[in-house]
Amino acid sequence: MPGPCNRDAPRFEGHKLRRFLEEFETLAIAAGLTDKRKCEHIVRYCRGEAEAFVETSPEFKKKQWADLKKQLKLHYPPDDEEWYFTEKHLEAHIKKERNINNLASFDKYLHRFRIISNSLEDKKMLAERKRDDLFYKGIKPISLRKRLKTIMEQDKKLSDTTKPLSMAVVIESAQKYLKKDRYDSEESEREDGDITA
Repeated sequence: MPGPCNRDAPRFEGHKLRRFLEEFETLAIAAGLTDKRKCEHIVRYCRGEAEAFVETSPEFKKKQWADLKKQLKLHYPPDDEEWYFTEKHLEAHIKKERNINNLASFDKYLHRFRIISNSLEDKKMLAERKRDDLFYKGIKPISLRKRLKTIMEQDKKLSDTTKPLSMAVVIESAQKYLKKDRYDSEESEREDGDITA
């Protein structure tokens, strides 16, 4: 098998799964790898979310190659088909453990949420109210949700308490709160002591 850094090595980053599997299996057969060894090697050729998906799947841990391939095909689209999402995909995304503590981690959550929710909305499979509710519930830890709600109340952005918080308003408040370069002069004064001229 070529090293994962070799420019001719197959790579899987979440798209073109069919091509990746064909290349990987061709190389694995040429190298004489058993199904168990294919499971051990495949993760070396995956990147990002795809790598995390493989490493955390029970099929990978049990070294079950056929079942691992099946799971990959269920979760990643074939090369010539668009993603097919269901509301279960969105619910699974919001239930994932996460610790949003900066803009990058929030953007990562938002990016995946939008991919799935936009696909569902295009197919008229997700109502705006449900989308807003799920988006807010996926923000973790809970303390961050509470902090954002307080900010929105202070900014008078909670006009109708009978509906879920608007996704757009939550995004705006989260981005404002999580900005790394925000400056709070009162907190600085408390930490630094008295300011002298």
